[in-house]
Amino acid sequence: MKKIIRFVLFFPLLALIVSLFFANCQGKGADFNRFTCLVAGYDEAAENTDVLFLLSYEKRKNEISFIQIPRDSFSEYRGSYGKINRIYSYERAAGKSSDEALKSLTAAVEGYFGIELDASVSLSFGAFLRLVDLMGGVYINVPESVELTSLPIKLSYGENLLSGEEALKLVRARSSYPTGDLGRLDTQKLFLEGLFHTAFERLDAKKLAKLVLTRDEEVAVNANLFELSSLILREFNDMRYADVSLLTLPGAPCEYGGTSYYVINRHAASDAVLKYIGGSFDTEYKLTDVKNTLVNGLYEKKLAAYRVYYDGKLIDINVS
Repeated sequence: MKKIIRFVLFFPLLALIVSLFFANCQGKGADFNRFTCLVAGYDEAAENTDVLFLLSYEKRKNEISFIQIPRDSFSEYRGSYGKINRIYSYERAAGKSSDEALKSLTAAVEGYFGIELDASVSLSFGAFLRLVDLMGGVYINVPESVELTSLPIKLSYGENLLSGEEALKLVRARSSYPTGDLGRLDTQKLFLEGLFHTAFERLDAKKLAKLVLTRDEEVAVNANLFELSSLILREFNDMRYADVSLLTLPGAPCEYGGTSYYVINRHAASDAVLKYIGGSFDTEYKLTDVKNTLVNGLYEKKLAAYRVYYDGKLIDINVS
């Protein structure tokens, strides 16, 4: 699949998250600017967070940056190395509640990327399915540049209406693609584009409030949803016209010890994290193993550029 796919965001969660930002900023006075949130989607069985992304909203410039963190990203957590998607499930297996596990994941991500998160949200894939159905499904447009044979559900070129079950199959599948999880990330972009447009076409104030106020035992968020509904409506129009950038944290896949990993590249990711979320990348070197020649070689490799989707185009950002 070609990667020139328009960026979008899961709008009900976006609205909730942005509203939390403005709720938190009420006590900070008028001189606030950036809000950053972590969103994690997990499977109900192992509770691995197979979807991870950071959302950063800069109010003064009305810009949104959406940074995908590949689920296989190599990371150190509590003294051992593994994939970043294990952190939430590790805490749940230790008897922690979903709220506590989310707080642990939040703290780890804050350390990795040198940021202070304003909010974090976790939801199961079942909750995601129910939200899509609550919207009446999602329309996605499949361009001719996409190879339909690689997709996990039957689609045709042009517009398709997906149910929650179909949407879940589409965003979760990874074995269908030669590039594995990286191919899945591209498919998720395709779906999110349709979700974004569907939400703006179908949601009025009443429906939006209903989505945000819908409580689900498989959704964890630290916020008063009833108070947030009015804030959502207040910021709705500005967010509609925000400039949006989308990128996957630059790096490379590798095979180590019989396990597939994605090693985030320090050189390029440091530039991206500073530009798009105002953070300092991995100051404690927890996204590598300095004693591992393979992993650390990919981590420290000098990259000249990384790719960002902006204004309908993929552009190369030169690394400073």
